[in-house]
Amino acid sequence: SSDLKQQNFTSPAKFFIAEKMKLAKVLLTSGNFTTLNTISNDLNYCNSSTLNRRYYQQFNKRPIDDFIRNANLFLR
Repeated sequence: SSDLKQQNFTSPAKFFIAEKMKLAKVLLTSGNFTTLNTISNDLNYCNSSTLNRRYYQQFNKRPIDDFIRNANLFLR
């Protein structure tokens, strides 16, 4: 696809992972979650280590660095 070539991705799989990491960043900064594991599960990762590795490859920082925890959810 020409869109993939314009983005300089070598495969559809790498494009998919990059898009998934963009979504991860949105979820991490949304303030709607209390744990990283919840976000990992929502992205269909069995554990947070895969999310950590891929997020670091994409953004050169850890997911926890962007994570905004929703403290209000603890009060319910």
